[in-house]
Amino acid sequence: MVLKKTTTKMTLGENGRHSFTKRRSSIFKKASEVCTLCAVETAVVIFSPGSKAFSFGHPSFDATMNRLGNPGDPHSSVAKHMAEHEANTGALNKQYADVHQELAVEKRQGEELKKSGKAQGMPSFFYKPIEQLNLNEVLTMKAYLEKVKAILVKRLVELQIRNFGLSANSAAAYGPIVFNPKGIGAPPRELRFL
Repeated sequence: MVLKKTTTKMTLGENGRHSFTKRRSSIFKKASEVCTLCAVETAVVIFSPGSKAFSFGHPSFDATMNRLGNPGDPHSSVAKHMAEHEANTGALNKQYADVHQELAVEKRQGEELKKSGKAQGMPSFFYKPIEQLNLNEVLTMKAYLEKVKAILVKRLVELQIRNFGLSANSAAAYGPIVFNPKGIGAPPRELRFL
């Protein structure tokens, strides 16, 4: 794509006033877009061919010019805004640093878990996303998880026998019991394994 330089010439007379009016509105529109996109205060003054001044300002032309006339005024809304901005920036930078540090700790812990899993002989596909596993890996993982489930159910029944004084036959007959964490008044739910 080749950029083409476009030259515009100011026309005089009646057409010149029309041309100036179109240019003035487009310049004010662009200044308004800059204010919106960049969150800045802007003041624009344009003189017509007849030496008449046209102005645009955001939030208002007078407020912007007063701020420029008194840059050291401590009561200026801009000074307050800048102080708030600096405070917010500092808080956001601290929050970012804290989150970044937490991320580094979590990454280190993840690496340690991977190393410990590999040291215990865990297959490498246990660390892959499920979507990337092939059929054989999925079936192997399913068998492993079923073994883990059986071990957990057995341990849960043992704990119930010990804590609630149930006999082994009655505990196995009822299956694992899970108490309702909401407390009294709500019926307990059973956790059933399929």
